[in-house]
Amino acid sequence: MTTMNRRTPSASILLCSWPPAALVAALGCHAAQPPAKVSTPAAPATQTAPAAALAEQTPARQHFDAWLQAFNSGQRVVLLAFHEHDFPYAVATGDMRDIEREYGLSQGTGGFDVRRIEASDSERLVVLLQERNSPQYARATLLVSPAPPHAVTKFDIGPVPTPLDLLPPAEREARSLDGAKRRAALESIGRQLQAHYVSAETAARVVVALEKKRSRGDYDALADAAEFADALSLDLRRLARDKHLRLNFGPMPPQPNLAGGAPPRIARSGFGFGAIERLSGNVALLVINGFPPLFEEQQAAIAERMSQIADADAAIVDLRNNNGGFPPTELRVASYFFEAEPVHLKSVYRRDADNTFEIWTEKQLRGRRFGSKKPVYILTGPHTFSGGEALAYELQAQARAVVVGEGTGGGAHPTQPYPVEGGFVLQVPWGQSINPITGTNWEGIGVLPDVEVPADEALEAAHHLALERLKSR
Repeated sequence: MTTMNRRTPSASILLCSWPPAALVAALGCHAAQPPAKVSTPAAPATQTAPAAALAEQTPARQHFDAWLQAFNSGQRVVLLAFHEHDFPYAVATGDMRDIEREYGLSQGTGGFDVRRIEASDSERLVVLLQERNSPQYARATLLVSPAPPHAVTKFDIGPVPTPLDLLPPAEREARSLDGAKRRAALESIGRQLQAHYVSAETAARVVVALEKKRSRGDYDALADAAEFADALSLDLRRLARDKHLRLNFGPMPPQPNLAGGAPPRIARSGFGFGAIERLSGNVALLVINGFPPLFEEQQAAIAERMSQIADADAAIVDLRNNNGGFPPTELRVASYFFEAEPVHLKSVYRRDADNTFEIWTEKQLRGRRFGSKKPVYILTGPHTFSGGEALAYELQAQARAVVVGEGTGGGAHPTQPYPVEGGFVLQVPWGQSINPITGTNWEGIGVLPDVEVPADEALEAAHHLALERLKSR
């Protein structure tokens, strides 16, 4: 193994998971679940108003109509009022599971237009939507109970590839796969895994398993490249037991130009931050939902948010919906909870280069530090992943924070995209994080809370702990 170097990770090195659909482009993040590839449709028949799209007002459609109107308002207070009256967040999943995620989605997408109703009856509605701010498509599914008042029992929404029938002919052809293209893609995947994956032994095992599946004809029915990528992603993650490993169909993602301006979606989505509140006892609540690249505006936003909590007597950092992002951004945030003297947070071993480098907190920061003396509590849950887990794990290991909530997703490997033959991109976990205190990381295990409570009770529990700690001073 080569000599250890001390440096900050490159912005091209990614440690993240799937943020809300509205934040995928904003974070520039490569996700555990693949954000769908998009294309401008060939003039589909659009229905932009809920009333036009939902002419037949079944109970399911009535609920959806009301939700879409609230969502497209772009107003936080309207969304909160809607869910209090119509259906609770408890029945929603994914990007709809709380006000922070939903409001961020609303701001990032600019709202949705209905493209078509894919399934409808009195108890179920499936709708194809398109973002107003981009050509990204999404699918929403809403279920209601059969008996009046037909309460909503489930609501789910997530990004999907542009439907084939809405693609121009040339793009439809580009997404078509035959046996030769599938085999070439699988062979290319194998080469990239063997060259770069964090574990050479795991890579070899996965390659053998994929070839067995191909020879059995498991992928023969997949003639759409986007569907093939989704199926391969599921198999890759299952075979490698690595939630960061996946395949996308589409071009290599561009490197963010950190010297240029941040994409508008980052600003609309709050630069990865949610609410900042001052709770009783002078306890600051800071919600962080992701770590976008360190554009100039992002650096200024971090300095502003962290300065806002600097004079609090204790801090609660809510990472329950943080799916990660860019490691330099996570490092920047972590540095505000220490003094100027650098602290060794972790080392990272890169298998394909056979070297190890160290990550230390930053000495020079904009704005004001929270510092290392006052108590910090970090909220986690099953949706905390990757970079969100990194912040929780690092501060916990340094005895700098108490983690409150539930265990996290278990994705510690930094990743990087590599091209795959046929127009695909393989997101490859290439390295292993090594904490200087624990000697290991949270891969496959998750961050284990110091105080285990249900995620939706973590804020109340952490606030109580903070008040008790402050009283004892």
